[in-house]
Amino acid sequence: MGLGYGGGIILFVGLILLILALYLLTPISRTLLFWSAFILTRPLGAVVGDFLDKPINFWWFGLKPFHRFRSDMDGDIRVHLFESQSEC
Repeated sequence: MGLGYGGGIILFVGLILLILALYLLTPISRTLLFWSAFILTRPLGAVVGDFLDKPINFWWFGLKPFHRFRSDMDGDIRVHLFESQSEC
């Protein structure tokens, strides 16, 4: 459909909000609504994950993708633990 990351996020959040409205305003089966929302969280998670995985040059304000930030933090924690153990 060519929506891009932002459009995909808006689409799936909108569909989940529609299910919320159906839950609050109609007597439709709660089980059906639950599974509908549950199924929509999977592609929403994929779109958000792809959005967070974009290369740095596409990021606003030069923010890093989450996985890079996390791996940087993991490395910093490992170095800190190694240094603190070697001082003992």
